[in-house]
Amino acid sequence: MKKPTLLIVVGPQGSGNHMWSKLLSAHPDVSGWDELQDEVWLGHDNEPFAKYWRTPVTLEHFDFSSSDYWVTSISAPYFDNGVERIPDITTFIGNAIQLVDIKVAMISRDVTILESQQNRLRDRVTLPELFECTEHVYPDIYLSFETLHLYGSKYLKHISSILQFPVEIDQPALLEHDSNKKYITGFESDNYWLDDLAKVASSVSTTSVSTTTLLPLPAPITEAEMGQFKKWWNNIWREEYEIIINASAFTNNNQDLHFSAKKLIKTTPKHFIFTDMKDQRNEIKFLEPADFHIIKIW
Repeated sequence: MKKPTLLIVVGPQGSGNHMWSKLLSAHPDVSGWDELQDEVWLGHDNEPFAKYWRTPVTLEHFDFSSSDYWVTSISAPYFDNGVERIPDITTFIGNAIQLVDIKVAMISRDVTILESQQNRLRDRVTLPELFECTEHVYPDIYLSFETLHLYGSKYLKHISSILQFPVEIDQPALLEHDSNKKYITGFESDNYWLDDLAKVASSVSTTSVSTTTLLPLPAPITEAEMGQFKKWWNNIWREEYEIIINASAFTNNNQDLHFSAKKLIKTTPKHFIFTDMKDQRNEIKFLEPADFHIIKIW
């Protein structure tokens, strides 16, 4: 029997947590923060799963049987009855994965706008708290506030395809207002150096150019430069970790156990869940805690 799927959406304060919660729970097959659908804003301490962020072990008492698809939207940090709290996201995910299939989405928004919004409402930037509590969270997708407002329903269809999760595609009411506009003003300087360069490039590209004005071809890329490019590319796009577990207490030799992983799902001294480089899911359990460390290769 197929388990229900829980989509865990995590974002910093001011990243559009409420908007994404509405968008991703609007589909009739999805259960989420239903109360929010008819409201402009509600505190995250009213989110249906909020008490389980506080005490993740109690999630085992939640009844997932009424729907095949669920959404929870976690703001980090959030306010609980006026008190700022940091949700225990890693432990929440670790408990959830034992009960349901999970998908994790991290919300992204322009960092300058985030810092401005957080300073305006919280008198300080709260991004460090987000980074700390999500250090070991590995999302299936990043949700871009700007991409959503640029591509609209096409982007929602893309999200649904990537996550294999039902998403209501036609939601014009939620997309008609771009709240980034209040943070952005026109740039009116007459002396910005790049404008002149862009105008020249545009002029050259639309007129005939004599052979005497052509620039020489660049030199071929060297092996060292190609190596640097490969390293840059892997740093951005490749995820690879080495898990090293000291199993001397459980084996007859002192050799460590080594595993290569592209995604870490759960790593505790007694329980490891990860996806290997061949996209195979692996799970290892010990009766006693084991010493381990993780090296990020890429």
